[in-house]
Order: sequence, then structure tokens, then C-alpha cells
Amino acid sequence: ADDLPNPKMAVERIYLALSLGILSICYRSLAFNLDTKVPIVKEGVPDSYFGFSVAQHIVTNEGTGLVQNYVLVGAPRDNVTDPSALPQVRSIVRPGQVWSCPLSSFTDDCSALEVDREAPTSDEDKNDQWLGVSVASQGTPEGKAIACGHRYKEYGSTYRWGYGMCMSIGN
Repeated sequence: ADDLPNPKMAVERIYLALSLGILSICYRSLAFNLDTKVPIVKEGVPDSYFGFSVAQHIVTNEGTGLVQNYVLVGAPRDNVTDPSALPQVRSIVRPGQVWSCPLSSFTDDCSALEVDREAPTSDEDKNDQWLGVSVASQGTPEGKAIACGHRYKEYGSTYRWGYGMCMSIGN
């Protein structure tokens, strides 16, 4: 009876083999660009996780009716450095930001969207809320987009609730 294989070890070996197989597939497909001749490359602040999430977005200029394509880029560990933002907002530690990037060959032409520029209330914790961890667009010229931060928290004297939050982004 001692030379029979242990069923638990056999299951663990199967899980290990499957895990290694999945990791090897993921390793080979970490990133790709459909256009290899003229790739669109955008750069953000180091350690901001710029590019953690991306979504193609379409904006219609209400004045001219011109339709423009953009890429919305999440940077969930970015700081708000815009001088026009409230000091209470600029002092939040790594709240995250969403950037709008035109489809161009420039790497530094993205602009930060004013998604969440309200000062935190006395029962909110926006530090490290990871706004921009996910972004999505309706993909239509009159559509909206959404950006989420899954680590937004509210707290009181006896509780701390991690609600997360999503903000709607209009044209």
C-alpha cells in the first residue's frame, strides 16, 4: 500500500502543469500592436501604471460636428499635479487618473481628464483609490465612457467600507 501514488500529489502536479502552461501562453502574448509599421506609442509618468487599461473612444466636437478618435488610458497610481485642481485634490496620494490620447505618432501628447476633481469629504479615503484601473467606452460618436477605481473607501469611527467607484465621462 506504500507504493501507491498519493492522489493529492497527482492533483497538485496536474494543477502545476496547467499553471505553467497558462503562464507560458501569457508570457508569449504580453503585448501586441496590430499595426507594426506605424505603431501608436504613448508614455506616461513612471510608476503611475500608465496604460494599465485602455479603451478606444470617439468624440464629436459639438461646434464643428467633427468626429475624432482617441484612446483613453488609465494610470491608476498617478498623482493629480494640475495647478488648477484644488489643493485638497493635489494632496491625495496616488488617486489615479485617466488620460485622453489622440491617435498620433507623438508619445507625449496625452492630456489628463478631469474625472474626479472633488476634494474628499471627512468620511472618504481617496488615497490609492486606483481610479483608471478600468476604462470603457460605448464606442459611438455620441457615447460616453466610464472609469473606475476599485479601492475607493468610506469610513467612520467604527467601520471602513471599500466600495469602489465609477465615474461617467461625457464628450
